[in-house]
Amino acid sequence: MYHDLNIPYSSHLDRSGLDKLRLILSKCTQQNEYTVALNVTMNHNQQVPTITPPDISTLDCKYSLNILKRVTIDTDAPLDANDIRGTYDLVALRTRNALVFEEACLRYDIDLITFHFDERISFELDPTVIQKALDRNIYFELCYADAIKDKQARTYTLQIARQLIEYTKGKQVIISSGADNVSEIRHPFDIFYL
Repeated sequence: MYHDLNIPYSSHLDRSGLDKLRLILSKCTQQNEYTVALNVTMNHNQQVPTITPPDISTLDCKYSLNILKRVTIDTDAPLDANDIRGTYDLVALRTRNALVFEEACLRYDIDLITFHFDERISFELDPTVIQKALDRNIYFELCYADAIKDKQARTYTLQIARQLIEYTKGKQVIISSGADNVSEIRHPFDIFYL
């Protein structure tokens, strides 16, 4: 079974957006049994959005598909993510702030920490803080869609990946697509050719 825990989702999907999402989900299930997480991104002070997954029976699925609900909180300010936990299967955090990153690793009730892969991170990753996150069963996410679209983003993605793999020894690092359209979906074995 394969997983992609970052398929961007908008709670205000129009017909073309819903068609794009259906194509992405159909492409995923052509390869093997698949679990995807539909991901909504929100700021820390925003109202919690809702996710209504598309009807799986309308998809061209060769294999079974399991859909999870995920929220990514994009913040540079401290937050309380506990009230979101019941609404979503996965809670992720993305930040540009070193202190918020450290708090996320040490205290926040989250499942994933992800990064802005289209820009250089503004702080150094601390191996001891990352180890604390691993001890708390927090995963780190690498998304490859930006690396496909932009050479500079590829450089940043590979820099973050290199550090995370070194500090985690490959444990609790997941690779997701973050794909906005079907052409950005890759078979898991093809990701290493970036």
